[in-house]
Amino acid sequence: MTGAVAENPASSAAPAARTAGLAIAAAVVVLFAFYGAYFAQTLVPLTPEQMVLSAAAAPRGVYDSLLTLWQAVAGPSLLAARVLSLLASVLTIVLAFGIARRVTGDVVMAAFLLLPFVLFPPLVAALSTATPHALFVLSAIIVMALLQRGTGTVSAAAAGLVALAGGLLHPVALVTMPLWVVLCAAVLGQRRRAFIVLGFALAALVLALAGVPVPTLDPDVSGAGHGTILKALAVPYAMIIVATVLSAVAALSGPVRAALNPL
Repeated sequence: MTGAVAENPASSAAPAARTAGLAIAAAVVVLFAFYGAYFAQTLVPLTPEQMVLSAAAAPRGVYDSLLTLWQAVAGPSLLAARVLSLLASVLTIVLAFGIARRVTGDVVMAAFLLLPFVLFPPLVAALSTATPHALFVLSAIIVMALLQRGTGTVSAAAAGLVALAGGLLHPVALVTMPLWVVLCAAVLGQRRRAFIVLGFALAALVLALAGVPVPTLDPDVSGAGHGTILKALAVPYAMIIVATVLSAVAALSGPVRAALNPL
């Protein structure tokens, strides 16, 4: 009798938890899309965006080429360019929810992990502007999704190609993408396959040093008078780089990886 009583709450709680988690995740997507569309229409045009639109007229880098293709369909306006970033950001949230759900095994926990996407308005604005940032975040999430879902060399190679393209989107990506690959390998416990992806990510840095154009579409990088690219990246992006380094180091520890499964 006791066993029967204990089973009923469990059986009824699972659908309820699933519904709650999906509702939270849907709310995050809707809120982000709503405020992203609001920022896309009301945000004052930024210097990086003006540089993007002028560069897209004669594509040199990965983002310029992608934006040119998008403009052929959506038009050359600033709003259309921002919509590309908005769509990439929404897709990022959806993919991140799937990753978090598989890592945690808990749909509610996975949904709550999406909340940072809507709790910080400047982040929503940054991911809604006509700059490479939204596409870079999407490429990083795709890398982790490919490593998580696939088990063979083909999926690792596909993740590597995405890491290569993502690394060429923005100067800071040349630093953060290799660090992100290390973090993914530590979290997912796939160090051997991650070496393939890491090779592609580092290839982006080699190509950049060899002269392949990487767009400097941020005034902190291109127009603030910094003497070197390292200084230009360290000043505005120090928090991102330091947080990625510390996260990668922490995830390399056995207890942290073990705690990630139930959490």
